[in-house]
Amino acid sequence: MDTRTIGIVMTVIMALLGQTMSLVGITYIYVWLYNNTKSVFIAILFHALSNFIPEVLQVGANPSQGIMMALMPWIMVFILEKVYGKERFPGD
Repeated sequence: MDTRTIGIVMTVIMALLGQTMSLVGITYIYVWLYNNTKSVFIAILFHALSNFIPEVLQVGANPSQGIMMALMPWIMVFILEKVYGKERFPGD
């Protein structure tokens, strides 16, 4: 394999890892929103915003922004858990 192919493969792997990391974190937030509001509409609204905001910020333009968007759900999970406690948060 040449250097360019290795670079492409590493880019794809990093993108998949970032997407997976973000997806797991945001799932915790969806569950927390539904459990605490009992409103599917609020979860749908949050889902729409989580799809819309990266488009407005044009996250794909800069790799560091992509990393930040992957970490943002986990930062929210950490804050929600500290503010509301583990008993009101999904998971163990």
